[in-house]
Amino acid sequence: MRKFIIHLKSFYAPLFIILDEITELPIEINYCVVVMTNPLEFDSFLDNWQQAGLRLNNYELKIIKYDWDFDKFAEKIFHSDKPIIVDPVLDRNKVVVKCSYIMNENMSKRYQLMMRQSVP
Repeated sequence: MRKFIIHLKSFYAPLFIILDEITELPIEINYCVVVMTNPLEFDSFLDNWQQAGLRLNNYELKIIKYDWDFDKFAEKIFHSDKPIIVDPVLDRNKVVVKCSYIMNENMSKRYQLMMRQSVP
């Protein structure tokens, strides 16, 4: 009987981030660092953000090819105590209405506590 082994190079990469062209810092929405998954859908996200009043004038896209590179990026962001949001969709008031969050364990615990306290 033959055994087939599948080698996965990445579980979640490639991804891309949006950098301010001048500061070279990642773009943030509501104090969260933005990460995107599909460059072919990026224009529709830009349209959504512009309708919400968020304008990105000078930016560049940086591809994160490998999980290892994303892990290093995420650790740096978490060190600044900020979560990451993936593919955020905004309403007209710049409130995130759809996204995925990536947080470290401490952020996740604080978020869960905050959610428990806000429920009557």
